[in-house]
Amino acid sequence: MRSALGSFLATASFVFSISATAQVPSAQTVLHVPLFVEITSGVQPKPVYDYVPVSEMNKIFLAKGIEPQQEFVALTVSTKFDAGAAQTKLDEAIQAAGLKNTQAFGEYVPANYAKGSEFTCYRGDGAGVVDIVLANTDNLYSDQYSLFGWKLGEKTTYVDSFDSSDKDALEFINSESKAWKFYSKKSDAVVMVASIGDGGDDVQTSYIRRCK
Repeated sequence: MRSALGSFLATASFVFSISATAQVPSAQTVLHVPLFVEITSGVQPKPVYDYVPVSEMNKIFLAKGIEPQQEFVALTVSTKFDAGAAQTKLDEAIQAAGLKNTQAFGEYVPANYAKGSEFTCYRGDGAGVVDIVLANTDNLYSDQYSLFGWKLGEKTTYVDSFDSSDKDALEFINSESKAWKFYSKKSDAVVMVASIGDGGDDVQTSYIRRCK
């Protein structure tokens, strides 16, 4: 059954956006990251989670006379973004709107959430994407984010701590990540594989396209 919040988002006839597209020098890399909220429905032990972009939530905030919230962050390798502060402010808006089972939610893994036109993408030089991600672990992304390697075009790169001569390790990544295994060398998307588990035995894939 559709929730009241879901019904509102589906039928809202107005659109409010505080996002903007900046012109980016070709040599600079900018990672465009939309912000989301987590909505929980159902009951334990099988709750259902839905991730809604802040751009959609701003329709509700505007209707209730609440200040619209930041919809995305544009990150460069030197950007100082306080994810915790942004989430706190968003949670305050959610509480003021009287929304239940809803909370600001950061991504543990880059490009983990996408809905419609809201997804992580990059502008400029794709070679700089990995540095931006690593600069934002323990902030926007999980402090346990441990990168194995990444692909961009014809180049595949592994971190020094990953033994790329280990056939079993390579097979494990290929078996767990179709985006990695079937990546096209003609692509300008950046695909990253990493772990966020305590044992390092999970494979998390981030597929980051060039922004249109």
